[in-house]
Amino acid sequence: MSTQTGLDEPTITVPLTQWNRVKNQTSQALSLIDASNLKLTEAQSLTMRQSDELNKLKSINEKQANELMKAKQDSMKQEDYLNQTNKYLEIANKEIQQSKRTEARLHRQRDIWAVVAGAATLGAIVAAAK
Repeated sequence: MSTQTGLDEPTITVPLTQWNRVKNQTSQALSLIDASNLKLTEAQSLTMRQSDELNKLKSINEKQANELMKAKQDSMKQEDYLNQTNKYLEIANKEIQQSKRTEARLHRQRDIWAVVAGAATLGAIVAAAK
């Protein structure tokens, strides 16, 4: 290493072959760094796109979860409505059965009164004929 007097910067003397080798290695290292930077940029871009897609998918999942919750609530309301309707149908069925029993009883009473009235009329006719 030699220093020039009067200049602020020191000067280094290196053999030309060694300088060319260092220059080539430095150039190769810079090329590798540039290639790595390019791949890193591509990876970062891909990561950002995947992050955006993931956020969109999360949003879709949240919407689907909300829709499923609404569907579940609607289903529960429909189940309640069907249970209530079933109760009303059971009450109506009991009332219909009661009405059928009442109707059958009234038919029997009518038939008995018809027989009694017919027998009384026949008895009156027979009694009048004697």
